[in-house]
Amino acid sequence: MIKSIMDKKGFSLTQVLFASFIVLIAVVALLLTYTFARQQMELGREMSLVNNDARDALERVFSVPFTDLTTVFPNNGSISESIVGGFQLRDEDITISYPAGVNANPLVIDLTVSWTSFKNAARSEQFRVVRSQYL
Repeated sequence: MIKSIMDKKGFSLTQVLFASFIVLIAVVALLLTYTFARQQMELGREMSLVNNDARDALERVFSVPFTDLTTVFPNNGSISESIVGGFQLRDEDITISYPAGVNANPLVIDLTVSWTSFKNAARSEQFRVVRSQYL
């Protein structure tokens, strides 16, 4: 017995295209999620390096006698790369300033870390601490 073409079982072209479209949407969603996760991971890595460099610089600032602090670290001066063990971020720079003046006691110290991020954007983070001569 000969079967007609209409009796064949299988998927139509429309069904295959629809299923392919659904799979494509799922793959694109996964790729977007992966890309976002990679960007967040890189941002976290940068912030970790910034915090480590700021901590190293502030440890050095606190190790200098109070009376010599503004001489060793002048107002609006850059902190040397050797103080923090080398910069790891692109175009990284650490500056120190004293917003209340260099003769204040307690001395307000602003440490600003600036760098170029992985997205080629200028970024900076500021850290503020206070140091007193009598502590």
